[in-house]
Amino acid sequence: MRVEKHSAPKPRPPSAGGASPGHVSFADVSPGTAATVLGAKKASAIRPDPVMELQHVMGMSGEHARALAWCPGTAEAVFVSNNLVVAQDTVTGVQRFFMGHTAPVVAIAFSGDGQLMATAQEGKTALVRLWNMATGQCAAILCGHTSGLAAIDVSQDGRAVVAVGMDAYKRQTLVVWDVSRVLQGDKATPIVKHTTDFNVRCVKFSPFEEDRLWTCGVDSIRCYRLKNGQLRGISVQLGEHRHTKRVPAGPYADDLMRNTFTDLAFEAGHGLMELHEKHIFVASVSGAVFQLNYGRRCLECVYQLHNAAINSLVVSEGFCVTASDDKFLRVWPVDFTDFFLEAEHEAPITSVGVSGDGLQLAVGTENGSVRRSDARNTRIDSTPLECLT
Repeated sequence: MRVEKHSAPKPRPPSAGGASPGHVSFADVSPGTAATVLGAKKASAIRPDPVMELQHVMGMSGEHARALAWCPGTAEAVFVSNNLVVAQDTVTGVQRFFMGHTAPVVAIAFSGDGQLMATAQEGKTALVRLWNMATGQCAAILCGHTSGLAAIDVSQDGRAVVAVGMDAYKRQTLVVWDVSRVLQGDKATPIVKHTTDFNVRCVKFSPFEEDRLWTCGVDSIRCYRLKNGQLRGISVQLGEHRHTKRVPAGPYADDLMRNTFTDLAFEAGHGLMELHEKHIFVASVSGAVFQLNYGRRCLECVYQLHNAAINSLVVSEGFCVTASDDKFLRVWPVDFTDFFLEAEHEAPITSVGVSGDGLQLAVGTENGSVRRSDARNTRIDSTPLECLT
């Protein structure tokens, strides 16, 4: 077979992207370029066009702790498969695909009403894409970092987005954007860029105060206030709990090491009126959950819930879900007296999402499996999402 060589088409700038049925097209050929297809002499495109259609994605990028979430107010569980974002209806099994990222996606976040989704990609082209969940179209692209995007969040009212990553000088930086008008076609506006030395792993807007956000990371839990275009933070005093013991191994077994906090969640419920009655829960690599008094910004107690790192922590009204490297998913009352639901998976659990009614769970594991569970069962039985098609 003779292979004809032709000059490559000129590169085109990346488009905004959007949800797609998964078409793969080869119709973009530069003028004058010939293509030999099964004996045809010159053609402007391969026929039929599109030549392939993506129908279903099985499995996720399980190495990222924030690569799965439940879209609020819907039956869709959203997860990441490399640079593709997949939203799957957990009732019908139908999938939507959000295309446009050019590097692996590491985090997903939603506004409180589920209308706005933010997705963050790592690598040298670190950026955040904002999506209109109703149309599936990319509404904006946020570029505030050069690499190392670690975490993102969208405020409950959908008016702001925060992302944590590295700047051009390899300093970790928090960037907050005003995104209140992006769904109406306006641009996102940077509000503040703040350099931090606290090695942040997770960032969340407070649902209790609109000008507050919280971070956790290596040996630190901090509360920030956004005022007059600046972020001012205060650390929670952890005392003896600043350090933890590693798994006994090697010549330095049982040495005290700096604690790393992996995820945080806010207490849910409508009966809490005063700030000092509210709580924030922070997960750690030691398998413990730290309970903080939100109003007083102080540590109240520590609950040892797992034998390995807790990767994901979700609090819903009346219960809390923890997912751990020990392969166990557990559902607890908010006083953590004892878990009342438990499921052991085949691999470490890296992420979990809870439906708006609190009755369904979406669970992602390190080996890439995605499962749906019914939280009403006395023992959680999981169904792979791909079995819903």
